[in-house]
Amino acid sequence: MQKTLIALVVVVLVGVAGFFYWQGTRHRDPEPQPLVETPTQPLPTREEPAMRYPVPEVPPPVVEEATPEPVEPIRPLPTLNESDAEMQDHLASFFPGQELSELFVLNNIIQRITVTIDTLPQKDLPVRLLPTKPTPGSFMVEGPEGEQVISPQNQRRYGTFVRLVDAVDTRRAVAVYVRLYPLFQQAYRQLGHPTGYFNDRLVAVIDHLLATPQVTEPVRVAQHVVRYRFVDPELEALSAGQKLMIRIGPDNARIIKAKLREIREAVTNLPQ
Repeated sequence: MQKTLIALVVVVLVGVAGFFYWQGTRHRDPEPQPLVETPTQPLPTREEPAMRYPVPEVPPPVVEEATPEPVEPIRPLPTLNESDAEMQDHLASFFPGQELSELFVLNNIIQRITVTIDTLPQKDLPVRLLPTKPTPGSFMVEGPEGEQVISPQNQRRYGTFVRLVDAVDTRRAVAVYVRLYPLFQQAYRQLGHPTGYFNDRLVAVIDHLLATPQVTEPVRVAQHVVRYRFVDPELEALSAGQKLMIRIGPDNARIIKAKLREIREAVTNLPQ
């Protein structure tokens, strides 16, 4: 694993979800629109639940009167509405040499990441709020009409992105996540979770993805409007996140699950 990349752990998780979700469409959908805050209906007020996996606070910048050696100052935390510039810096470090505007929607990045993670266990993802751009090409199937199955070639198409995820230095990624955590927590509260804790939600979503059932290949699908559905009703009833884990193929899924376990271990054992 390369130790020189600075990555954001939740960008990895959502990048995988967004990238593969777009690949599940036969025809390209309209370009994502700028995010308009439409918070969900606030939940009834209730007692604040105990945090299962607390994230330590990052100390505020401290200016020393004199130091024996130059010390790089701590970068002040931006506000949520002004956080895109820093997020773009981290994305540029994660994807060196890439044109970010071709990969990501570069506005309201933290809000987009937060809402996508929150909805991975649901039936559908909010396409217009995904943090990633649609990618060229279409989901690949093979076989005659009525007997179509997911093509093994899909695994090769996803391979480049999977390798990027596998190269993430989780330790440094979590350091960035901890720094920006107050902004993710704020965005999570704005979704209508007044007593929720985003890190606990992240862990729950990871567990949900890890629980994706094993399937026997080939996996039969049938076209429905512009997208393909699983023929097996039990698979079709799965969440959007678990369907993604199946669509990418077993080899890619093993790599992604290994990275998710690594991420989970890191974010549930943060030093206090």
